[in-house]
Amino acid sequence: MSDALQKFLHLVLSLGIMMAPSLTHAQSQLLSEQRVRTDKGWELRIHNNAEVSLDAFQIAFRCPGLQDPTVPSYEMHEDTLVSFGNHSTLGIPAGGDRSIPLHNQLYTCQGGVVGGIFEDGTTVDSPIGFAGLTFLYGMRQGEYAGLTLAKRIFDQVAAGEVTPEQAALDLDIEKQKLPKGQIADISKSLGESSALSFAALLFRKQVGFITPSDSTPERQPKIEDLMEKRHIPREKAHAQIVGEKFRQWMNALKDNLGEPATPSK
Repeated sequence: MSDALQKFLHLVLSLGIMMAPSLTHAQSQLLSEQRVRTDKGWELRIHNNAEVSLDAFQIAFRCPGLQDPTVPSYEMHEDTLVSFGNHSTLGIPAGGDRSIPLHNQLYTCQGGVVGGIFEDGTTVDSPIGFAGLTFLYGMRQGEYAGLTLAKRIFDQVAAGEVTPEQAALDLDIEKQKLPKGQIADISKSLGESSALSFAALLFRKQVGFITPSDSTPERQPKIEDLMEKRHIPREKAHAQIVGEKFRQWMNALKDNLGEPATPSK
């Protein structure tokens, strides 16, 4: 778990809020969970009762008595819109199940699914104590802000105004400027940092990444094919293709941010 994520969860848990069920009874009609002991140990089994997929969720446990009660014993989250290239392997489809392995001590601890976002925008959230939905939407808003900045830099490289090496350095500098301190700031910073780091890596490695459009007729060409077709160097072809994929990613996120998100730059 990253230092920033630990700080986020420490802030949430240090508000002095007592333990509470992870979801309300009404929310459990959409999403149910059960702790089950198997031959390999304990696991949390989640069932999506809804008619649409669960696209994002956070799981968290905290165990007073086992360690510092202000520090969660376990946290994980995933989001098909934040991990855009891995969309087909994340989330829980309508009527589907997911099993999450747990440390043996966690089966007696408070927690479980503490936030979730369904494909149609329906949400579930912990009634008190975890702020899971705040975390998930903060990650999305930060990711969108980071993609917006990175997309502009991809356009500059595609136009020959900036080299890929300088672009990666500029993104590193922007990442160091991200705010820290408040709960919303930390979750947004995690999302924005993720987008900026990913873009910098793509600039340095000069490689692409998989997106949903790759399995459709609207898929982007290969870098080598675009180089040959337009008679341009690799760095420009790379920036054009990846920049377009970032635009697609932003379009997928922009109507699913929970509230209006303003890019950092």
